[in-house]
Amino acid sequence: MLGKITITDLNIALQEKDQAIFQYLNSLQKFWQDYYILRQLTLYDFINDKKIDVEDILYD
Repeated sequence: MLGKITITDLNIALQEKDQAIFQYLNSLQKFWQDYYILRQLTLYDFINDKKIDVEDILYD
């Protein structure tokens, strides 16, 4: 199998790899956006395990 891949198969594999990276980065971005929305709605900092003052939200 070593060295027996066609150019077409190689291109498809590279496109799938690039698409997987893109989807991962989009998921990561959505996670952090949702996390900060949740922080604003609950006024709670889950990482530091403490309440957030309204003034702190204005400067985030």
